[in-house]
Amino acid sequence: MLRDKRWLLEAVNPILGLPRGRFYDCGPDRTGKGYRDVTESKDPAVVAARERFDEVLKHFPAIQKADPFWKTKAGAKFLSAYTDPAAVRKHLHNHRDYEYAK
Repeated sequence: MLRDKRWLLEAVNPILGLPRGRFYDCGPDRTGKGYRDVTESKDPAVVAARERFDEVLKHFPAIQKADPFWKTKAGAKFLSAYTDPAAVRKHLHNHRDYEYAK
């Protein structure tokens, strides 16, 4: 996850099929309510913000399925569990006990 005062980028995960993640316009809110998913937006402000975030991400490349770790016994076991459909739903959504800040 990467965040600034207005924008939030989450779930950048090529292994789970989200190589560019999800991008949100948070506006002035910090509680998680009212965030707008602008992942596919062509609005110039969104595009400029996303380009800034992409520059930061260049310093932290995501692990790819081609990484040699996934060929090890431990890596194969983890990848199998991590990419199971039920596990993916958990990775990409808030925990059931999550509560918005009050």
